[in-house]
Amino acid sequence: DVVCIPQMMEMLSCFKTNDFDQSKCGPQITAFQSCYDKYVDDRKTKELNNDDVIPTPGQQKLSKDQMNVLLQRWPQPK
Repeated sequence: DVVCIPQMMEMLSCFKTNDFDQSKCGPQITAFQSCYDKYVDDRKTKELNNDDVIPTPGQQKLSKDQMNVLLQRWPQPK
């Protein structure tokens, strides 16, 4: 996923103008890091609350998670 592009661009621009001195770009680094941390938290929450894992009867296309649920439900004989 592509996330936090504006914050990353601000941070890289600050690095370029300050000759890559991180001590002068603290606010931009903090903004980028907090944006990314929020993305990671949101993604974990979404994975925990994912109701789309259980396939709907008659559904034409299945995600990899839905396919795994079906394969676990009806394992193939060995």
